[in-house]
Amino acid sequence: MPEKTSALFEPFLLNNGVTAPGRLAAAPITLYCQNPDGSVSEAERQFLRGRARGFGIYVLGATLVADNGQVFPASPAPSAAPTCRRCASGPSS
Repeated sequence: MPEKTSALFEPFLLNNGVTAPGRLAAAPITLYCQNPDGSVSEAERQFLRGRARGFGIYVLGATLVADNGQVFPASPAPSAAPTCRRCASGPSS
């Protein structure tokens, strides 16, 4: 790998003390493949798992913090937090 870009793939310490495995980050996207109750579907989990490979930081898409904040059908509701947490814990979860 060229020396000029090799730092992109080295661990990076964030200000909050978390170490990211690299400096490449994937921006959040909104997917319309959640379960009807807003929980993360297996199809969504598989997509995210594949898309996250190779990135040091992966930002998940929208999650509601209040039930009345829904902006699109089946957007992840507060009750879906456990399924969102599994996605956030890493590509292998």
